[in-house]
Amino acid sequence: MEHLSAANTQFFLNLFKKISGGDASGNVFYSPISISSALAMVSLGAKENTAAQMFFKVISHLLFEWVILSRK
Repeated sequence: MEHLSAANTQFFLNLFKKISGGDASGNVFYSPISISSALAMVSLGAKENTAAQMFFKVISHLLFEWVILSRK
């Protein structure tokens, strides 16, 4: 569970870097919980191929982060 939590944290830190455009001097505010909730609601409404693509993208990223973090 610890690795999953760390992978999730890394996912949202990477998201922050993308949202901020790498500019650490500006103010950027977002809520990881809100984004998680929104993705969960969208995934509940997604059907067939769209749902599969969403799950594949998120799960593959979290697994990649988990593998990287578990080797440290």
